[in-house]
Amino acid sequence: VTPSRELAIQIFEKAVRPMAANMMGLKIQLAIAGTNIERGKNLNAHIVIGTPGKVVNWLKHKVINPTTIKVFVLDEADRLFGRAFESEMDKVIQLLPSKVQTWLFSATFPNHIEPRVDQVLKRIGATTPIRISCANSDRLVTEEVSSSLAKRLERASTAGTAAQVQQVGPASTIQLR
Repeated sequence: VTPSRELAIQIFEKAVRPMAANMMGLKIQLAIAGTNIERGKNLNAHIVIGTPGKVVNWLKHKVINPTTIKVFVLDEADRLFGRAFESEMDKVIQLLPSKVQTWLFSATFPNHIEPRVDQVLKRIGATTPIRISCANSDRLVTEEVSSSLAKRLERASTAGTAAQVQQVGPASTIQLR
């Protein structure tokens, strides 16, 4: 879910569609004003990118079956948790299954939004939230890493590679190899 139609289209066109082109059978759907699903039909997509209003509408009308949602992602979460989207986001959160994996992305996360974020995470059953933020230096900083995650990382076969990614330079310096 993203706060604007333009951003939803950008994510769909520039990120999700190219990814889906390389994943046979992956079905994607854009959920914005003007996008309609035939009445009485259920959405048959693995990934849905949309705005709060359309997502609420499709959840209410059972176009999207909330029990099939496994991962819920909010882009520009600081805006989505603000007053402008409070009503719509409350409806979405109420319709989500409990214990859904939730990812919140934002360039900024003002302190005044944190109580709202905590409230929402508690409502969906998030028990061990992990915060990863980029500091002003554009270095990777991890805070509040849960002990269960640390144990899982220790046991994981990729634990050795996780340690190699502790310092990341600015995005402009990252090169694809």
